[in-house]
Amino acid sequence: MNGVPAISNYETVSIGLNGLISSKLWHEIYLPSSKYLLLQLLTNSATRPAWNATEKTAESKVFESLHELKIAVVAMDQCFKKVMSWNAAFVPVAIFLHSIEFGEAELKGRSDWLAFVADFVDEILSYNAQAWDKVRHFMTFQEVVVKWAALCLRRACRIGGGFAASGETGP
Repeated sequence: MNGVPAISNYETVSIGLNGLISSKLWHEIYLPSSKYLLLQLLTNSATRPAWNATEKTAESKVFESLHELKIAVVAMDQCFKKVMSWNAAFVPVAIFLHSIEFGEAELKGRSDWLAFVADFVDEILSYNAQAWDKVRHFMTFQEVVVKWAALCLRRACRIGGGFAASGETGP
């Protein structure tokens, strides 16, 4: 099951996202079961080459700043609203990320924390794509919270002033 045929582009100047969204992203958002929809498609290093290339594709890249990650989350949320206004699957993710301030406290000191957060979002996008295929509900806010906590425990994030798992010690 897929969405409606993709339009190559939308008017995004009015919502302040002009030039941030590649044709590849529009195409993937149109497919609720897409395994290729990634937040990293919204990095500056992914979208600039995509707009300049003759072939309108984009490769996922790493976020270079917290600001870039925040803009990507807003852009993804707005893309979902433009394409399928009924599809609120990304809303719990966006709200959660804002509520934890994009994981800055939990991931303090990690050099890969922006990639960690982006990978977390991509896991949820993948889960929701599978849920669409299997006619299940999208991940709820509470499920996002639990997934974050589990991921942090597995990957040794700071939780409550200490460190979790992997035998790491505090500062």
